[in-house]
Amino acid sequence: MSAERIVWENQEKSRRVEMVLDFVTKSGHLHLSSIRPISVSFYRPGTKSVERTIHVHTETGRRLLRRQYLASCDAQATLDHAIHTQRTLRDELTISMAV
Repeated sequence: MSAERIVWENQEKSRRVEMVLDFVTKSGHLHLSSIRPISVSFYRPGTKSVERTIHVHTETGRRLLRRQYLASCDAQATLDHAIHTQRTLRDELTISMAV
């Protein structure tokens, strides 16, 4: 089991939702176990400066954010891309720190 942190930017509601994805990779395919929203940051649309951040403590809140995220996009393609991007960035950081 692996986990990756991603951030979903919901521009319609001027917020960023931080989530943890739990998944398993089998035969090159991603099998998602869970999506766990952990915090929501609200920002000013013009400047995108964060006004406040709240943590998601309840299952009802996690379920609501999970549904909104999945309804907003082609979830599987987006999740695959998000995980790949996070891994690429981490690998690039590791390489640059080693040099």
